[in-house]
Amino acid sequence: MEWNTKPLPPSYRLRTSFPFLPNPFYIGVTEGDGYDLGRLEKDWESARQTEGREMAGIWFSDSGTPVGVLDWLEENPNGEHPWLGLLMIHGEHQGKGLGREAFQGFLRFLREQEETRPLRIGVIKENKPALAFWKDVGFRPFDTIEMQFPPGLRQVVKMEISL
Repeated sequence: MEWNTKPLPPSYRLRTSFPFLPNPFYIGVTEGDGYDLGRLEKDWESARQTEGREMAGIWFSDSGTPVGVLDWLEENPNGEHPWLGLLMIHGEHQGKGLGREAFQGFLRFLREQEETRPLRIGVIKENKPALAFWKDVGFRPFDTIEMQFPPGLRQVVKMEISL
């Protein structure tokens, strides 16, 4: 099925049930219990205000149905590299190759922007499906750090891929 990305307008409301809440494992690991749509909308609006942070929705071209989200920093202030914060596909559309396809499109976009620095991501170590996915698309681990998340301290695997 055809899909595309487009910027999320400032007026966009997450009431259309973007992919976060139907992914309880991800929410549990990153946010803990009690994370609801209200908190998500507040966090999303706060993220929108971060300079150099870009967010795009992933939509089915034919129906306009949102199926995922892509979030990145043009340059992480802690590492001077572009940083992919999130690529998430709605649970009912996972396992169909959309995440891989969206990521390949994102890599093409970065290359068209003449970006040459490696792209980096951080993956919570206990998120085994995400670690496997990112390794499969070519990311290589280069460090592991501990970070505080609302549900507690987590090990985060820092990974990068050459552009």
